[in-house]
Amino acid sequence: GRVGQLYEAGVPVRVVRNSVIKARGLHPMALDSDVAETDLIAIRLTAPQITIQQSPGSTNFNGSVQVLITGVSANPEAPPFIGYTIDGLDPQPLSAAGIGIAQFTLHRTAIIKAIAWQDGMAPSLVRSSGVVEVD
Repeated sequence: GRVGQLYEAGVPVRVVRNSVIKARGLHPMALDSDVAETDLIAIRLTAPQITIQQSPGSTNFNGSVQVLITGVSANPEAPPFIGYTIDGLDPQPLSAAGIGIAQFTLHRTAIIKAIAWQDGMAPSLVRSSGVVEVD
C-alpha cells in the first residue's frame, strides 16, 4: 500500500484490489487524529463471458463451434487471467488459458465453465455455458 499519500476529504478513492484502508485526519492547527482502519475490502472479479458461435462454413453446430471467453477487471490496465474446463468440472485459478481472453474450437458436446482471477483480487464466480451440443 501507499504510505504518506494525501487525499482530499470527500473525494472518493478508487480501490482496484483487495485492500485494508487506513486513514488519519491531519490539520495544520490541530493534533493528528488516531488511525482508523477498515476491514478487508475484497474485490471480486466479474465472471467471464462465454460466447459460442458456429464455425465458419458450418450450419448450426455441425462439426465444431468457436468459443470465446472474455474477462474484465476493475483495473482496465491489467486484464485478468482466464481459466476454463470443458468437462463440466469447476475450473480452478491455477493455470491460465489466456489473459483477458481465451479462444478455442470445440469439436464435441460439452459443458464449458470459466473463471477469472488476478493478483490482489478474489477470483470470479464460475460461469457455465450449460450444455453445448456439437453434432
